[in-house]
Amino acid sequence: MTRAATRAAGLALVLGACAGARHAEDARVQATAVRELFIVREHARRLVVWADAAERGPTFDVLGRDDADVDTRALGAAIPVAVDRVTAPDLARLFRRHPDGWAAFYRTYPGAPGVVELASPVWSGDTLATVVVGRACGEHCLNAWRVSVRGGRALAAVPLRLPKS
Repeated sequence: MTRAATRAAGLALVLGACAGARHAEDARVQATAVRELFIVREHARRLVVWADAAERGPTFDVLGRDDADVDTRALGAAIPVAVDRVTAPDLARLFRRHPDGWAAFYRTYPGAPGVVELASPVWSGDTLATVVVGRACGEHCLNAWRVSVRGGRALAAVPLRLPKS
């Protein structure tokens, strides 16, 4: 292997390790945000997380955001409640089968605060991150917050004003 090839391989390993470390940090920020909003404040017993890369979730659709991103396995490992994944086809099937829609959702996922959507965190420096969290909890129930996290603590959860849909 040439010297240049060895350097390139070493650089690829370093960049991959950095990306993996940032992914882990992003997952910790998201876990801190949902823990504060839904477990501490609302005593949720489970989370149902939007996990459909092909389609926006209900709240992010209203916000016009395309940056939903969550590793549900990492999230499930970091919080003390069950985490379920849901996609647009999953919800469409559930709502098609049950005319009571959201009532059926809450029977299927008891203890959930609704469908939670998470954006990729935005970092300010190395320690402060902000993440947008959305929730759809009924036919006319959408909420969103901008949560600031530092050192595993939620510093602030600011409600976002949602445009009328």
